[in-house]
Amino acid sequence: MEDIIWFHEELLVMPLIAGTCEDAIRTLGGQLLEKGYVHDTFISAVLEREQNFATGLPTDPVGVAIPHTDARHVIKPAIAVGISPQPITFHEMGDPDGAEVPVQVILMLAMPDPAQVTVMLKRLVSILQAPGFLAPLAAAQDRAAAAELLSSRFNPQTRSA
Repeated sequence: MEDIIWFHEELLVMPLIAGTCEDAIRTLGGQLLEKGYVHDTFISAVLEREQNFATGLPTDPVGVAIPHTDARHVIKPAIAVGISPQPITFHEMGDPDGAEVPVQVILMLAMPDPAQVTVMLKRLVSILQAPGFLAPLAAAQDRAAAAELLSSRFNPQTRSA
């Protein structure tokens, strides 16, 4: 997993314009599908999983969501990233009451190895908590700067965190 290139600039959607979490999932899933990272079952599987196991995280300074689904819907590993200028409502991960989380950064995982899902989720949480990542990413106006920040955290040749 350490040698995998997870982030590809072609999978960065900014600004992500979506009225609902479903719209956001369809947009990012569509990027993954169009570029050959996932099977055509991926988007509907992510939407179904999101209804049963929400992925919103009330992180500071902005909320994040990490939608994903089973490995059988994935062809090759990737993270599609959406940065929204306006909060999109997701439900909080692990909250049985379904508290709403205003999300502006979405990291959609395409994981072809089911054994690595938990490992990657832990790594993502660590990256999200690292100083100098989430605030600059959410505030990014320049696509190249956002892509560089993402690449530095998710790709082995440039990783600094």
